[in-house]
Amino acid sequence: MVNMITEVIGIPLISNVCGQLFLNISGVCSMIMSFGVKKEKAFSIIREIAGGIPDTEIPVYPFDKKILWKALGKIIRGSGSGKKSKKYSAKALKGHFTEKAFELMETIRHARSKTELAGLWKEDCEPFMGGALSAIMTGLDVRSLFGTRDKLEKICGTELADRLMSDCSGDADIESLGPLLAIDDVINGKLSREEYTMRYGHRDADEMELSMPFPYESKDFLDNVIKDYLASGVNAYEMKAAQESRRDEAVRQFKEKSPSQSSWLDRTLKKYSDAVSGREVIRSDALRLFCVIREYLLKAGELTGLGDDIFMLYIDEVKALLSGDERCLEKIPVRRQTYDRQMSMPNFPSMICGRFTLEEWQASGSPGGYYRFGETVADGDNSMISGVAGSAGQCEGTARVLKNIDDVDTIEQGDILVVPAANIGWVRVFPKISALVTDVGAPLSHAVIVARELGIPAVVSCQSASTQLATGDRIRVDGTLGKVYLIG
Repeated sequence: MVNMITEVIGIPLISNVCGQLFLNISGVCSMIMSFGVKKEKAFSIIREIAGGIPDTEIPVYPFDKKILWKALGKIIRGSGSGKKSKKYSAKALKGHFTEKAFELMETIRHARSKTELAGLWKEDCEPFMGGALSAIMTGLDVRSLFGTRDKLEKICGTELADRLMSDCSGDADIESLGPLLAIDDVINGKLSREEYTMRYGHRDADEMELSMPFPYESKDFLDNVIKDYLASGVNAYEMKAAQESRRDEAVRQFKEKSPSQSSWLDRTLKKYSDAVSGREVIRSDALRLFCVIREYLLKAGELTGLGDDIFMLYIDEVKALLSGDERCLEKIPVRRQTYDRQMSMPNFPSMICGRFTLEEWQASGSPGGYYRFGETVADGDNSMISGVAGSAGQCEGTARVLKNIDDVDTIEQGDILVVPAANIGWVRVFPKISALVTDVGAPLSHAVIVARELGIPAVVSCQSASTQLATGDRIRVDGTLGKVYLIG
């Protein structure tokens, strides 16, 4: 979808830097400004999505917002063609999205020939994705996600605003918290293993990488999740209840100090809660599309005999291959070499400004964080790392620096988790950690929202915390001020 928008508007929203994907802040800011938003406000909105942005001049591109609407309309209309498009309309998918996704995935698995599979893409997969995008992109008001905290802080100060924003689940638990809370439900017999797998088996650290298996593909995944949860000795529902109590107390204090704004606060927090919850559902639903595409590629790999090499092809090449055009096969070896080489590269800086090559970056003396072409970073004070306040609270403990979620078994109870980035896949270990520190992230990051729900202090967008800190370091995390201190 992002690539399709990019092709129409001519501005890259996602940039590929030596195989690692980066959000193009200039592109996103340009889109926001096209709606009449001033540049300063546009970057304020981006900070809530992407985290801290260095104090530097970032270029923007002028373009008409009508072009964006045209792009979105083209995607939805273009994906809705086919004889069975009504079956997968936004109306048909409403309330049945997961069920329809599983039905389509099962149909794909039972395809018996390349010709049959090729027909499924046009007749079922494209209409399903078109209807899904239509359903996902309509009916959600996310304006309350931006600026709500600033409004509260002006009225009641930083500390109280932090506590008011710490629980945003409203009447129902947010979707990203579900994979954790539902483990307890499975253990206590309130939810079947099959239902858990259907609801949350697609949520993982590599959930947007088509070549990586989803958890539901492994018969042991739920057993492993339950094992980790029980080993933590912590009850997620109790953690959430404690945070809800702190938030309720903050609401009481606000209304005591500003009784005339009591109703305003209720409306504001309700809108914010609805926006957060809705956004989380959208993320989960959108990932069902990845599941469908992966199942399609797996079947294509089976029917063509390519196996995992099918992931070295673009979807148009896959469709051509299924129709008998094998010219794409000669491209696979060099793409596989490029892929393997890029996978062996270190994590790049969290933010890049200007030209980037691996050699120039390494020579600059900046192993992580922010990199600007032509600048050399001098040694500085590593005793304090500045980031962005993600989840309020203070905590002191031992750092556990991890670069890969495969190493989560090394986390000990009470560790402070330090990672380049934390997504939904890391949430299952949250009961074991006392705080969270990330190089990349923002207050609206999915994992950070869960941290707030559970009362876990978090500092995000630290740029190079995972390279400046080492496992075993004694650190203090201030999630209110957005600071991390090395104390031993």
